[in-house]
Amino acid sequence: MDLLAQVKKLLSVETSLQFGTKNFGQTLKEIFPDFEWSSTNDESGCALHFFETNTTDSTKPVDLLIYLNVDTNNLSSLALWTETDCDPLNVTLKKDRIYGLGACHEKASLIPVLNALKEVNTSKNILFVAGYGREMNMIGAKRTVAELVRGSSTNKVNKREVKQTLVLHPTESKFLTSSVGRTKIEVFFPFSDQEKKLKDEHDLKENIFSQSKIFNKNDRNSLDEDVIFKALRSFSLLPTGTLLLDFSGGTGTITEAQSVYFEIDVAPTLENSMVSRLDCFSKILNIVNAALLEKFRFKKPAKALHIGKASATTEGVYFYGYNLIPPFVSVSELNSWFKKFSDEVESQGGVVKVRDTKKPYCKKMTEKNDPGALEVTEATIFSRYFSDVCIFGVGKEGLSQRPNESLSLSELTESKKLLIDFLKKSLEH
Repeated sequence: MDLLAQVKKLLSVETSLQFGTKNFGQTLKEIFPDFEWSSTNDESGCALHFFETNTTDSTKPVDLLIYLNVDTNNLSSLALWTETDCDPLNVTLKKDRIYGLGACHEKASLIPVLNALKEVNTSKNILFVAGYGREMNMIGAKRTVAELVRGSSTNKVNKREVKQTLVLHPTESKFLTSSVGRTKIEVFFPFSDQEKKLKDEHDLKENIFSQSKIFNKNDRNSLDEDVIFKALRSFSLLPTGTLLLDFSGGTGTITEAQSVYFEIDVAPTLENSMVSRLDCFSKILNIVNAALLEKFRFKKPAKALHIGKASATTEGVYFYGYNLIPPFVSVSELNSWFKKFSDEVESQGGVVKVRDTKKPYCKKMTEKNDPGALEVTEATIFSRYFSDVCIFGVGKEGLSQRPNESLSLSELTESKKLLIDFLKKSLEH
């Protein structure tokens, strides 16, 4: 059975909450008999349909959890389904587009995912769950978590480690991070040879005077004020030929600095000073911060880029901090952001190092106003318990479950190739 025949058979089966998903398991067994399917039913007529590869041990770690919601809207507005002869379950192919209820929904993503799994030979343990109940407070995702986690939301103990989670949701075949991530960064600006010489001469002179400034954090305006940013911005007010003697502040590599101190002296012969380069660096930070904040589609943090520590040595000035990775950012976009940031810093003679990337970090159930995953995807549930959760799916989110929703057959084929590559890379470690 080819991809088109599979998707036609799959979408022709009604899985609305009114009809239930209990019988959907039989269709899965017919299309994909290679997997050992099991089902757990509930009184609503819905069911979790699942299989697990390479293990019968319910305590063994799950290398990859794949979850999707299969229930669709109830059949309605039939007259508007003009491409399927007024029958949403009459799956039709017209000019490379597949029309039918669920074509632009996670249900269609099931086809390339399972075909990709068939072609990837791995000894790793994969748990695949076709769930339900997004409109019922995501009950399917919560039932899945309950099988993997024991304990309360504030004192949970994982019965089984889940190393990675892939949630299927329309993303136009892009892999997106599902929640807010965090990346530690280190930026270094070296002193020029001329600056090192002037600093040495300054230290050897007697009765020499310099100027210094201390910036303290204002608790009354703590959300908006960042003392290191504020100190850097003040460099634009300093005259040309200002020699930076010291710059230090912060108490840790990622904590927000409470105070910062710098010391300067006048050096009329100095060219391309550290002060002028750090002034440009402050402008880069402002641009980067604004760009990152724009990516937060929901609750926006006060700032996305944090510099928690500054330290001057004989060789140069180090900055340590972290940036929040917005939700729903593709891996390619994330990499391009780091490259652009690095290029901007390097244009001023600096060097950027990226350390300890976490995308996303886990949030507790008790935390409110989670700025992470979109509330209508199950990723928001899984991100609270498991790290490294991402989202992928065919189709466009805004077109899902509307009359004449459709999916390109070519996207279905290409997504399978993308998933094979994803599975090989994610399971090789």
